[in-house]
Amino acid sequence: MTQSRSPLGDLQDILLATDGTDNSHAAEAAALEMASRCGARLHILQVVVTTPEQAAEMPRSVAEAGDAAKAYIDGLREKAVAAGLAADTYVRTSSDPYGEIAATAQKLECSLIVIGRHERSLFARLLRGQTINRLIDKARCSVLMMPVGAETPKRGILVATDGSEFGDAAVAAAVDLAQRCGLPLTAVSVYPPDANDEARAQAYNAIARAQDAAGEQPFDGRRVEGGKAAEGILEVVGETGADLVVLGSLGRGGLSRLFRGSVAQTVVSGAGCGVLVTIRG
Repeated sequence: MTQSRSPLGDLQDILLATDGTDNSHAAEAAALEMASRCGARLHILQVVVTTPEQAAEMPRSVAEAGDAAKAYIDGLREKAVAAGLAADTYVRTSSDPYGEIAATAQKLECSLIVIGRHERSLFARLLRGQTINRLIDKARCSVLMMPVGAETPKRGILVATDGSEFGDAAVAAAVDLAQRCGLPLTAVSVYPPDANDEARAQAYNAIARAQDAAGEQPFDGRRVEGGKAAEGILEVVGETGADLVVLGSLGRGGLSRLFRGSVAQTVVSGAGCGVLVTIRG
């Protein structure tokens, strides 16, 4: 395949979006480690979620929340600086946290957003139903979602591809990260049981293209026959022990559904590890 430029670019600027709770600790650790590995500047953002009515009626409460947020992310900045990183902090007030995160990342020209997967918090909606679409649709850069307890990848990286340009971009990002982290790469392409010869050939070619992109990187290619793309991907995650899943934001058929409603939640929740959604800005 023609080498596709990684959507992660040079990873010179990373945006960490935190809510200051335990739900964000895995994302915070991942962002710090990735910034350290890549020599990137770390931008730390906390959004105080409020409505215009709340801001008008309870200004003191909103201001106190802002002060608490600043104190928290200033602590993260001190930790980053102690590790030798360049870091900045930002507190924003908004009723649209995912829009604020995307806008901040774009303004700062970040190539990656790192965020926790939240079960019970003001960011919980970010990774459920239609709101994940809003973050992915608004973001001009890739998004790494880290569930509680997840660690930065140490065992291997799994990339799902269908051979489309979006799949190629996901493969390029996965190869980039595998090389940076010195980890083996597995590529999987899922096709339905009733797939015609053309669809089966697309899955075969998708894996061949990924192997070509991997070059000398340790590589394992998997073609999985299954009814649902998410289930096929999770099956291979379990078999390989991969601790980072990389997905393209759009693609042919099955992969284009990965970021719509329950299928996205299945991948993010079921993987139990970080999930990177690559977006070509």
